[in-house]
Amino acid sequence: MANRMILSRKEQFDREIASYRGDDPLKLRYEFLLWLDSNFGKDKVIDIFTSTLEEALNTHWNDTRYKEDNRLIELQMIYVSNQC
Repeated sequence: MANRMILSRKEQFDREIASYRGDDPLKLRYEFLLWLDSNFGKDKVIDIFTSTLEEALNTHWNDTRYKEDNRLIELQMIYVSNQC
């Protein structure tokens, strides 16, 4: 049941990302990562969590809008802590 809900939400997330036209694309990825972690724990959904996290960092790393954005900094810290 949980796997189905996760996959359904991931598909919805992918559609939202593909059609997003706003000025804060990091928001969608950040909120999806928070949803995964708060509902399942990132360790239980590590594949989806890690791929989404890496996508967020790769996409927004050099974006000047996010140079001092606390969300991106938090995601960087999560990424580094997962590497240890």
